Amino acid sequence: MIYPKQAIPCVAGLCIAENNGNTYIQIQERNNSKYNGSYNGLIEIPVGVLDIEFEDLHTAVIREVFEESGLHVLEIIDSLDNEYIVRNDTVRVLQPFCVTQITEGVKPWVCNAFLCRVEYTDHLTAQIDETRNPRWVTISELRDLIQNPELFFPLTFPVLQKYLNEKALE
Repeated sequence: MIYPKQAIPCVAGLCIAENNGNTYIQIQERNNSKYNGSYNGLIEIPVGVLDIEFEDLHTAVIREVFEESGLHVLEIIDSLDNEYIVRNDTVRVLQPFCVTQITEGVKPWVCNAFLCRVEYTDHLTAQIDETRNPRWVTISELRDLIQNPELFFPLTFPVLQKYLNEKALE
């Protein structure tokens, strides 16, 4: 896919699962030959561009989460979802958890991030040409990791930080 020079819309799914009374967040490492591999090895959550014509954000995040981790989204948490028909156009009103944007750097991504409830499994899969080392971390482990922002993909770091600041309770 050839990317235009304007902002590139994408989605991210912060996947949350419960297991044995603990809350887990799914993280992975970038493994993508695009962009000269400049982000390879950085910790991220499932993220990807909208690459299907008229793909809505909820469908895109569900697709990306499955493609990159093998997880099935059970619920998109706290996201408004209304649909209107206006002048023969179908318009969806969606409310992401947050929006992040790279305003200077490698690519001008604009990311709509959603909180996704998923089922815990020991069998996470990586999308070989894009991700590696998918794994679960506890809230406490994520709090420790986030102390080193340089370990994270810049587009999804603020999503994780916002989640820890506003939603994660221990």
